[in-house]
Amino acid sequence: MKIINRDLNWEKPPSSLKIFNNNQVHLWRANLKIPTKQITELNNILSLDEKERAERFRFPQHRNRFVAARGFLRQIISGYLNIASQEIVFSYGGRGKPKLANSNLQFNISHSQDIALYAFTNHQLIGIDVEYLRSNVECHKIAQRFFTSAESQLITSLSKEKQTQTFFHLWTVKEAYLKAIGEGLVGGLETVEIDVNQTSKLKILAISGEQAKADNWLFSSFIPHNDFIATVAINTQEQALKSKNFALN
Repeated sequence: MKIINRDLNWEKPPSSLKIFNNNQVHLWRANLKIPTKQITELNNILSLDEKERAERFRFPQHRNRFVAARGFLRQIISGYLNIASQEIVFSYGGRGKPKLANSNLQFNISHSQDIALYAFTNHQLIGIDVEYLRSNVECHKIAQRFFTSAESQLITSLSKEKQTQTFFHLWTVKEAYLKAIGEGLVGGLETVEIDVNQTSKLKILAISGEQAKADNWLFSSFIPHNDFIATVAINTQEQALKSKNFALN
């Protein structure tokens, strides 16, 4: 599988954000490794429950990444809705997916190491996942347990380097969908069946055994930074992703 976009153009965000049309996605990329002063400023705009979640992290590095990721999320949404960052109120689905009340703006967030990605659209369900290409993962063993037989066989047949990239590519496709529907990993990675023979277009054969479900989703994979891979999933019958891509910092 080589269906990965390596040429996304990350632009500087405009001074004012407009709500986009229904067929467009906005992708945002942020570096979470920021100065302590900025961490403090972002922490000040978080809600009480977000601050409590941050304090539960054992290591300062992980706590700071969480604060940065959630603070940046509030700042981005503030630009779309034209309200103060600290006034944004999130509600949460049964599996913890955040959403906005009284707004059609749909979003999802993912971060790995010091890279955070955000995906926004109007109306449609959307999910995003980013993973650092860790070489110390026993990809073939995890694939045998959680992927379909064809996906597992593909990974086992590859060299170690290609195993790592292909494994995390498939993982991000599956998790992006599960995050979009609000299930997360509990929904089961094996429920998303990927056509491993495709070389020109990322194709999902079936979702929960149903081809019709797969036809209602668009998946796009890309390289957000060296040694990372990501996929965005959107509930649409569009054939190609129409996105604007912004680098926050």
